[in-house]
Amino acid sequence: MTQPTTITGLGKGYTGQAIAITGIGQVSTKQKIAAGQDPGKLTAKRLFGHPYKPFGRMDYFSKLGLAGIYKAMVDADRKDWQKKRNIGLVASTRFGCLGTDHDYFATVKPDHGMAASPALFAYTLPNCFLGEAAILLGLTGEGFVISDDDSTGMAGLSMAMTSLLGDESIEAMVCGICDTPQPSQVKNQGNAFEGALFVVLEKTEQHPCKTYGTLGFDDSGAIIYNQETVGDIVELAENALKGRKP
Repeated sequence: MTQPTTITGLGKGYTGQAIAITGIGQVSTKQKIAAGQDPGKLTAKRLFGHPYKPFGRMDYFSKLGLAGIYKAMVDADRKDWQKKRNIGLVASTRFGCLGTDHDYFATVKPDHGMAASPALFAYTLPNCFLGEAAILLGLTGEGFVISDDDSTGMAGLSMAMTSLLGDESIEAMVCGICDTPQPSQVKNQGNAFEGALFVVLEKTEQHPCKTYGTLGFDDSGAIIYNQETVGDIVELAENALKGRKP
């Protein structure tokens, strides 16, 4: 067994309870985990198969996040809906919508703010794409974005697992990471993840069929996947795609 991840404690009350990974969605120019397009070329028609006006108005960061969530829900066979569902969303990000904030401020400076862009202003919060995903996919569960210091995505994964195990009314949780390329205004942060990667988590008894394996917590609260300690959500997705159960 490898050494425990630094994300500990949150799952201490849920040792022995298993969660199934039922969907993975990825959009990235760097990490080649699953089939996807360059997010710069991603359009609503290519993503959804039909025009979707709100997608065209979104900033780059929100497009990445919505595309990752949508792909994960498609992979989990949860895209279609008639009644709204108690499915939650958790996203970790390093830079958030900082690039959009900068672009918006550039429209504020001239003419004492008279030319400020309302289109950009609408996406100057990093959780905007969670609302877009909830509308598109009929989701009513909790939704929040975590400002993370690294690109492991483990804090969000741990919180999503804890929410799912701690609330019987939650059908599923979608969690992952979303980041644009490092903004020019930020000091070099090294080799950070670029794009979006999301996984769908469900209780094993509710979804016993097609899965990518199971997650759980060990006695210290560290996350384990198929009995091995997990330290990075990208590595988790890579391993899960290699061993999907039919």
